[in-house]
Amino acid sequence: MEVAAVIGAWAISWFCPALPVSHSTIMNTICGRGDITSILQPKLSQNARIILLDDTAFTDSISRWSKFGAPGVSAVVQVVTENDVAETIKYANTHGIPFFAKSGGHGSITSLGQIRDGIEIWMDQLDSVTVSPDGNTATFGGGVLSKKVSHTLWEVGKQTVVGGCECTSLVGPGLGGGHGFLQGKYGLISDQFVSMRLAIADGHIETVSATSHPDLWWAMQGAGHNFGIVTEVTSKIYDIEDDGVWSYESYIFTHDKVEAIFDRINTLFTNST
Repeated sequence: MEVAAVIGAWAISWFCPALPVSHSTIMNTICGRGDITSILQPKLSQNARIILLDDTAFTDSISRWSKFGAPGVSAVVQVVTENDVAETIKYANTHGIPFFAKSGGHGSITSLGQIRDGIEIWMDQLDSVTVSPDGNTATFGGGVLSKKVSHTLWEVGKQTVVGGCECTSLVGPGLGGGHGFLQGKYGLISDQFVSMRLAIADGHIETVSATSHPDLWWAMQGAGHNFGIVTEVTSKIYDIEDDGVWSYESYIFTHDKVEAIFDRINTLFTNST
């Protein structure tokens, strides 16, 4: 009997992590999981949705720019508030289910591909843009796309650094530094960040800035994808100058010119910026 129990425990420990999140009461009970709909949905805001494999919206909800390193998803939680993010993280942790956040869906790395039967936290509804009364900063929802940022700010005579493609999110590229067409004047996307609201690994929400959790703040400006889910970020914004007319130039060099190019850059810019 002890041998059978050990074998049974081993089988469950191997099988359950690969079990898709579902409505199956029997399998959820065996694996110590609660039904995600009955347990998590009541804790979410009114318009938040849980999208499962048999939902007609599932395919669209997990669509990505590239299939390379695509995560395995069994359930999508379309969040509407930062508390929705927190509750989803807590549920996933309680039931041993991997999770990740999706904004524009452009993340394409091998570590994402290691997720199987996980929960996608879909950030597309966290897309607010609020300009401060003094016009120096704006607060953006964690899932807002660059197109909405640029167009909304432009309507009030403002701009900020966003990625080179309007279809990506603001936060996704920004957490890695973030190149954009205005960076020559204002710096990288992350250079614009003033503060952010961050859902950390245990589901708690923290306000992070240069004066609040400064070590974490430093990490969020370049390696930020590894430390939590950004539910909103406040960034510097700027007046549109010269009637909004500006230009940029792209230069393409062959690989054999790389060393000479950097030697020249280092000569021109002695501070390495």
